[in-house]
Amino acid sequence: MKEVPPTTALGAKTDPERPPTPAWSEDIRAYYHAAAEEPVPQDFADLMAQIAKQIGK
Repeated sequence: MKEVPPTTALGAKTDPERPPTPAWSEDIRAYYHAAAEEPVPQDFADLMAQIAKQIGK
């Protein structure tokens, strides 16, 4: 059976040449991913549409 390399909590392969990732960096990564899933506020989307129209002129 082929040996499978170890993974981190998020499934990334670990590199034996690199030190393990500190726990706080996993927290930051989780916070970033949660923020990235938030919807774009309608006011911001409207502003971007206005700017796109002006650039397109």
